[in-house]
Amino acid sequence: MDDIIPALSSDIAPFIASVNLRPPGVLLAEDDRTYDLWCQLFATRRRGQPLPGDLNEAVLFERRYAFEWLDGTEKWDEVTCDA
Repeated sequence: MDDIIPALSSDIAPFIASVNLRPPGVLLAEDDRTYDLWCQLFATRRRGQPLPGDLNEAVLFERRYAFEWLDGTEKWDEVTCDA
């Protein structure tokens, strides 16, 4: 895991210095993709169909939550994913 994020209590300065920000268009495209998957998840449930085996609902929720926070004005603990 240390190759993805620094170990607990280690110096994070080198990690921060190595970060490359993604262009806004890339983030917006991923936001759209995540929202589409979110909508498909609920449409699949309404139809009573099984979810695709490669869809991890918990991961999708966390991504949706993060994009809602980035897009909105709410504090992190006040974000909702019901839109």
